[in-house]
Amino acid sequence: MIPFRWNTGNPELHRRLARTRAQGSAPSSFRRRLLSASAKVLRAAGEADLVFVGRSLESVYDLLAGALEPTSWRERLQLLQLSLWDDRQISEAGLQELQRYFARLRLTPAGILARERPVAFVDLVYQGLTYGNLATLLFSWCEPRLRA
Repeated sequence: MIPFRWNTGNPELHRRLARTRAQGSAPSSFRRRLLSASAKVLRAAGEADLVFVGRSLESVYDLLAGALEPTSWRERLQLLQLSLWDDRQISEAGLQELQRYFARLRLTPAGILARERPVAFVDLVYQGLTYGNLATLLFSWCEPRLRA
């Protein structure tokens, strides 16, 4: 199952809620940094699909989702709601559920290879635990012939 999340980048959501603009306003310095970070992510993406890992860059995802909504680039953005600080604590049933979640997002090793474009995982890394555990998890799902 894919976790539900409002698409706050979609202007239609604000119209349906009878709001013309978001409640409150971010400081202009934050908006400038957010726009700069979003442009850097988009520039670094090249021709890849962007998979935003966890919650740390949801603001960048939301900004790009709104900006790219009317373009073909919108389909290249994807959220992976995941934090893997300690993968040793995941039960076998939890691992199976994670694999079903990744399969729905086409982010299993076979799903990534079947995509028409490469995948770029995007995150702010503090200690690298989630990224390291994500790589280990994907590697464990690889067919034996791909592990060599």
